[in-house]
Amino acid sequence: MTRAHPVRYLSRRTQTLWPRAAVAGSHYTAVAAAEAALRAGGHAVDAAVAGTFTLCVCEPQSTSLGADLCAMVHEPGRPVAALNATGPAPRAMTLEALAARGIREKWPGYGAETVSVPGLVRGAEALWRRFGRLPWERLWESALDWAENGIPVTDHVAADWTRAQPRLARDPDSQARYLRNGEALPAGTRLELPDLARTIRTLRDGGADAFYTGAIAAEIARSVQEKGGFIAEDDLAVYAPRWVEPLRVDYRGHTILEMPPNSQGAIVIEALNILDGFGAGGSEVDRIHRQIEAVKIAFADGMRRIADPDAAAVDIGPMLDKDRAADLRRTIDMGRARQPQAAPAGDGHNTAYIAVVDGDGNAVSLINSSKEGFGSGVTAGTTGIMLQRRADAFSLTAGHVNAVAPGKRPFHTILPSLAYRGDELWAVYGTTGGIGQAQNQVQVLQALIDDRVAPQTAVDRPRFSVRENLAVVVEERFGQEILGELERRGHPLRFVDRSTIFGGAHAILREDGWLLPASDPRRDGGVRGF
Repeated sequence: MTRAHPVRYLSRRTQTLWPRAAVAGSHYTAVAAAEAALRAGGHAVDAAVAGTFTLCVCEPQSTSLGADLCAMVHEPGRPVAALNATGPAPRAMTLEALAARGIREKWPGYGAETVSVPGLVRGAEALWRRFGRLPWERLWESALDWAENGIPVTDHVAADWTRAQPRLARDPDSQARYLRNGEALPAGTRLELPDLARTIRTLRDGGADAFYTGAIAAEIARSVQEKGGFIAEDDLAVYAPRWVEPLRVDYRGHTILEMPPNSQGAIVIEALNILDGFGAGGSEVDRIHRQIEAVKIAFADGMRRIADPDAAAVDIGPMLDKDRAADLRRTIDMGRARQPQAAPAGDGHNTAYIAVVDGDGNAVSLINSSKEGFGSGVTAGTTGIMLQRRADAFSLTAGHVNAVAPGKRPFHTILPSLAYRGDELWAVYGTTGGIGQAQNQVQVLQALIDDRVAPQTAVDRPRFSVRENLAVVVEERFGQEILGELERRGHPLRFVDRSTIFGGAHAILREDGWLLPASDPRRDGGVRGF
């Protein structure tokens, strides 16, 4: 067992209960913005979008206006609306064009070559146009205030900033706006973002069209191409998000809704189907062992099956099949860990999330991300917009279902979710953490459903994460008895010295007439309600 410094002690948060409305999210400034929108008479979508715009300013290492978005919206008595606002590869991005830049077997990890079309702004507007009650301009107030007057650099943000310093230093526009004297900002710093504030005022007044056409689009394309990337103005002008049908699975009397491909929702469903047949009993170490093994199996399937269904022959049917899950369950040896057939791709941990339930029973689960560590590290010139690096989730192998191709959306990690008991909404939830999102959901859902713990307890619990290097990263809070037994069964455990690698889980449960929000102490989030 390789030990780094132990994970810092995580403060326990109190489980709060609210009678009418609640918000939970990954940054406290966004939670406050969402609550203010609710108190102003906004729909849950207004609150979630206002919170998301604030996240794009105050959590810059995790998301931005140059990021992607996915959301699920519940309104009582109506079908769930799921929006996929993930962006595609630019039309000039081909395997041949990447090879000409020396990208043949492995993506560089950051840089303009990894930038795909941002979907967040168009997606946020699509949500607002369908469900919103407040004026569009109102949704930008908090984000603009923070950009103009300075965002707070917390301990968590500062640590991520320090890790991302080398990639920010490589881009002159990022260095000028997100570093001081070439250094990452320490905790307690206030950072004003005047260029981003100017862009926000333009989007507030001109809507999403002002992002995808005109001067901002031209500056994005100019900056990306000048730095070696592929985005052209036409790529931005033609972008549109998609309303999609959620995937569904029954797990112990609960209906779980997940995003379809190109998102990783099918991985959660396959893992839950495998675990369902084990029952809810057994020791804690058996439960963790089963979860790890089910996650390995589901990721092996997902890595070879999940891609953009509009651009590839995607077949996730086997991942949803309960009979097949029963066969896979029988391959799990409770005394011995298996080696994964395919490891989860990537090692991300930064993403931003917000959950909202309003006084009319409407609910939103909304997640957005530029990928961990300030995304591509590239700022789009004078716009102040940090750009995502979602293209590096494409395979570089010709013929792979997820192989990069013009106009194709990459395999995506962002995963908002809902859960029902019968016809009644029971939970609004999501977790950040890149490839850890599906794994975190499995662990949190089993805590909520199998162990019937309060949501705050569920998100507080220690977690594992199966990583790309095949190690099982764990938090030391599991305790030495459990960790020792997992090692005896053959799990290659590894400790890390930061809790953010386990993402952040956030949820709102509806129980006995109360709303119970929960926010992960591993992040800077919080809960509000009334």
